[in-house]
Amino acid sequence: MVLGGAKVADKLPVVGGLLGVADQILIGGGMAFTFLAAQGHGVGLSLLEGDLDVARGYLDRAAQSATPRPERMEREEPVHRLGQPGPDRDRVG
Repeated sequence: MVLGGAKVADKLPVVGGLLGVADQILIGGGMAFTFLAAQGHGVGLSLLEGDLDVARGYLDRAAQSATPRPERMEREEPVHRLGQPGPDRDRVG
């Protein structure tokens, strides 16, 4: 599930409802700053709204129910950046 945008206070109950249903929740946009601040990160003058205690509670619940997964996913083939030779570009003919 992907959530984002402003009006965090309106969306916090949605996050709470999704915790028991969604495998993963990705929070981006303006909402991300509330959750980053709840984790103790500085957010400067970025949008910050909603109850940080509620966000902390959701983060705690998510951490307790999370299935352990690798910190880093490995790709079978290397990723090539645009403009750099890749496996198909190196072939002649």
